[in-house]
Amino acid sequence: MSVNVLMSFAFWAKKDLSEVRRELVCGKLMIDSGAYTAYTSGQVIRLADYAAFLATWRPYWDHAVTLDTIGDPVATRRSTRALHEQGLPVMPVFTRGESVKEFEAMVRDCGYVCVGGGVGMSQDVLVRRTQLLQRRAADLGGGIHALGMGAVGLVRQAMPYSADSSNISNTFQFGNIRFFNGQEIKSCKANDKRALLRNWEALRGHDINVADLAQNGRMPAGEFRTQLGQAMSLAYASADEWLHSVATVPVPRGVRDPRPGPHLYSSISVSHLLPGVIDLDHKLHNGYRPPVWRKYGRGHKCVERTAA
Repeated sequence: MSVNVLMSFAFWAKKDLSEVRRELVCGKLMIDSGAYTAYTSGQVIRLADYAAFLATWRPYWDHAVTLDTIGDPVATRRSTRALHEQGLPVMPVFTRGESVKEFEAMVRDCGYVCVGGGVGMSQDVLVRRTQLLQRRAADLGGGIHALGMGAVGLVRQAMPYSADSSNISNTFQFGNIRFFNGQEIKSCKANDKRALLRNWEALRGHDINVADLAQNGRMPAGEFRTQLGQAMSLAYASADEWLHSVATVPVPRGVRDPRPGPHLYSSISVSHLLPGVIDLDHKLHNGYRPPVWRKYGRGHKCVERTAA
């Protein structure tokens, strides 16, 4: 069992990734340019800056996504080529407007490919599209990472090799507590005492102090907020482990990981959550066994990460 983290350059351009790696013993670290965030906020990400960041921290990240230009597949391919020419093995991004032949070319070249463009799609269309692309990639010896598809139910249906979710970072904005119930990531409001009591056992299984939440009737602050972020990361780590027991997705060509998929990544964009999330991986490696892990972790030991 491990904690997989996605960090966007748009949020973490000044972060020392060696600090992250010291705690993230077994989990995978994926770097994303944050192009969608930049696109929606008016931020500009320069290719040279992103390339310099990736080159500086190359020993510490496992996978990195190309700098994609939203709505311009040609510009995205140009950026991917430029990064590859600098010796940076970024994952290309396949999105709307591109042909299946272009997707197949990406898989033949790189093996592991990101699939985007799912914003605004119905769940049925998103699942069918992801299924078809993963199957085609697997036929060619590769696999896909489904950008933004972090719902466990969707991942189980679509079966990509990996996917990510930003729910841990977003949850505090909406006052939600997230937990794994054995098949799904569920949520309840921190100020809803009845919901907290109804889900008491599941929340306590994540080492969440339900009594404190019920008493305060609001989202916690300070150190307890960091602890709560860690508990919710545990939900995704448990779901990741559970998925391995119900599904098997082959490891794409070029990916150095003995474990088949599906894998879940938590996208972390809130500074006070990161320490707790990465510390969880370190604690799991050193014997931390909360009830949810004992129940859904299947007793698996984490596989210590090898240098990229």
